[in-house]
Amino acid sequence: MRRVKYVIRLREKFPELTLPEIAKKANTSVENVWQMLKRRNLPTRAVREPKPKVRKPRRRWCKICGKIVVSPKGAGAAVHPGACAFQHYYVKLVCEWCRTPFYRKRAVQDYRIRQGKQKTYCSIECFKKYRSFHSANKR
Repeated sequence: MRRVKYVIRLREKFPELTLPEIAKKANTSVENVWQMLKRRNLPTRAVREPKPKVRKPRRRWCKICGKIVVSPKGAGAAVHPGACAFQHYYVKLVCEWCRTPFYRKRAVQDYRIRQGKQKTYCSIECFKKYRSFHSANKR
């Protein structure tokens, strides 16, 4: 009976102990400890603190300048904020009509190319001028 009380006291005082650890201290088998705890409706599993999840920052190289970029997991493209990001997300183009340089998002330009559009214009006004000029010359 003394061993049963000792096992119960160990479980109540140290809930983080596993069954083999309790069995070693009480000098009995793990199965015996499990049965003692089960009969008295005490938890048979050790209560452990969950380990904190530490996410290591992802180290990648910048696609523009080539230096290391430390970004959280799941972040977008590996580029530095600021000038590198602007160069990555925007592409410099020249208007077909007025020949002025302008910037457009790379994704938009890629979409336009996939659609089969070969010429680029800085605005709708330039596109309309180009179209009206060329449609008037066709007659």
